[in-house]
Amino acid sequence: MTSLVAFLFVASVFSIPVSGFQGKTNADAFWPGGGFLNNKYSKLTYSTSNAVDRLGYSRYVDDAINEFDSISDANIGFRKLSSGDGEMLSIVIDEKNSSEYARDAFGIMIPFKIDPKTTSYERASNYETWAYAKIWLNDYMMKQHKFTSDERNKTTIHEIGHAFAMEHQYDGVKSVMVSGQISYPDLQQLDISNLQWKY
Repeated sequence: MTSLVAFLFVASVFSIPVSGFQGKTNADAFWPGGGFLNNKYSKLTYSTSNAVDRLGYSRYVDDAINEFDSISDANIGFRKLSSGDGEMLSIVIDEKNSSEYARDAFGIMIPFKIDPKTTSYERASNYETWAYAKIWLNDYMMKQHKFTSDERNKTTIHEIGHAFAMEHQYDGVKSVMVSGQISYPDLQQLDISNLQWKY
């Protein structure tokens, strides 16, 4: 009898649909209040470090930028600047797992705001307006975990997605915004629909 009860309990638990399994949509897919001002995304200025080219990440960055730029019915565009020319987004490489922010992560996006007293950048929360954001792609960790090209591409798109204030999606959802070592080399339909809704 005990075995039957245990079996029925396990069967009932696994038959319950996971909340949000279809993925976060529209406002739920974004950090409320977070990101650059919406009109900034029509010509988001960005730069890449020398290591992005030297280590072969320029193809992943270019692919990711093209993915976002080619979304129809969304006012999204990019303009590349030299580093230090007032860009809103910087993309750099952590080669030795030594970054204060990216240590032990595959990649990370950190937003900043301007301190009104010093007029210098200070870390912002995900839930307020940003003046600048920086993406670290951790080459060291990706090598340690033997990332494929598709997984590196997904990580790059994922971090740029965070620069668009996109939150993580639920595990099991088909989206580049699911965290971890996943082989989605392109924005998925859920990601595209959410970006079209917001931008």
